[in-house]
Amino acid sequence: MIHEHQLRTITQNNNGYIAYCDGCKKYNIAYKNSLLVFTELELDAFKQLLENRIGIYSFSTTHGKELFLKTPLSNLFILFTEVELEELIDMISKVNFLLNAHVRANSNPN
Repeated sequence: MIHEHQLRTITQNNNGYIAYCDGCKKYNIAYKNSLLVFTELELDAFKQLLENRIGIYSFSTTHGKELFLKTPLSNLFILFTEVELEELIDMISKVNFLLNAHVRANSNPN
């Protein structure tokens, strides 16, 4: 099924944004030069992976990136600085907070 991507930005900063697409029901994380697309469950799992540093290893580069995230593809890794990793976790945490607040505000206890 073809649809137009109607992204609603949830949070953004100078390095990227997280938006929700009503058409495909997925979250788009555009951060630096990467675009990651997740369902809500995948977004939560990705946040847990980053917070618990699962699959993240120390890696020395000549351009200041000191961490790499191993992906399921054997030849694809995502490089981060410590600051970038924390910034990405903070962005996802903000989305989670706003989603939870929206659910609570729209739930009717009666």
